Amino acid sequence: MQTQISQTTTRKTVLAALGRLALLQLLVLLPVFGQQGSAQTGVRRPPAVVAKAGTPASNRPNTPAKQPATQTKVQPVYPILGSQDDCFQGSGGCMHTDVNITRNADGSGHLNAVTRTSERTMLRGFRGSVAVAVLDANRNKLWVSRTETYGVDGTAFGTHDRTENWVDTVPAVLLPNVRYFAIIQKWNPNSAFNNINNWLQGIKTVADELASIIKSVKTIVS
Repeated sequence: MQTQISQTTTRKTVLAALGRLALLQLLVLLPVFGQQGSAQTGVRRPPAVVAKAGTPASNRPNTPAKQPATQTKVQPVYPILGSQDDCFQGSGGCMHTDVNITRNADGSGHLNAVTRTSERTMLRGFRGSVAVAVLDANRNKLWVSRTETYGVDGTAFGTHDRTENWVDTVPAVLLPNVRYFAIIQKWNPNSAFNNINNWLQGIKTVADELASIIKSVKTIVS
């Protein structure tokens, strides 16, 4: 009986000692846990990485490429055709010219013209000159052909009616800009119009001088 009481007392003593030891260990560890918690609370996350200009093309938004602007050109329609009739007051002379301008392989213009010169009176002769001028969109002079001069006699004798074919070349650099043309025919008894281009150079506004005979050129957009 006494032995059982002694064992019971011993167990209680041991348990009490273990309890005090566990409490002591807990008191020692609590400050350590507190410091670790504070350290973890103070940890900052690294800032998010922002993509810069060097972002790979595969990660960039798809932007449609800019299309080059379409360029259009306005060109004359060939052949350029026209005619001019003139009878000159104070004389019995008349002139008629047909013009045909086509484009050569080198880009220049082939001007082909046929001019008829005639005299209606019996005894009076006639002398006339002709040239073709081409103008730009503002009716400024671009180029003038050489001048052709033809003479005829009266109907009573000699040749009172003649037809001549003549040609010239419009420069390639100017041909695409042709928008108007004029067939200039002049009574030329005193050689004042032997060179119609020189005569035009003395005129301040060519478009006004030629207004009544200017013809427009058909164009096409390409």
